[in-house]
Amino acid sequence: MRLESFKAIDYVLADILPGRGFEDWGLSSGVVAMLRYMEDANTFWTVRDDEGTVLLIGGWHRVWNGVCEVSIFPTTHFIKRPVGVLLRLKKVLKALLRGHRRVQLNCRQEERFVQFALRLGFQVEGTLRNFGHDGSDHIMMSLVGDSHA
Repeated sequence: MRLESFKAIDYVLADILPGRGFEDWGLSSGVVAMLRYMEDANTFWTVRDDEGTVLLIGGWHRVWNGVCEVSIFPTTHFIKRPVGVLLRLKKVLKALLRGHRRVQLNCRQEERFVQFALRLGFQVEGTLRNFGHDGSDHIMMSLVGDSHA
């Protein structure tokens, strides 16, 4: 398993779970611009297995000083083999938390994604009711550095 800098082609090649990619963000009209940002920002990455299959695309963007938000786009392959990805992401998140007082994410209120985020160390902060473009509820979660707990 390897973690590489994100390239826009990775999104095209990835078997993203339906409703979990840019469409879920409500950015269907701005996908190209978002892919360019993700590639140029150098804060997004692709996790591949040893055969080169995309398991997950993820990354972060700065909200403001000391706070960043993580985005994770799982693939159907990730759902089949999440353990190795979990270990890689824990290392990435630990490094992010060294440089930020708060690392946050929100995810659709579905058990498998919430449980994955909990295993990464995120703590539930609350429910974003009717948050998704389709009216789905999302869960706001965060990692907060020890000195800011």
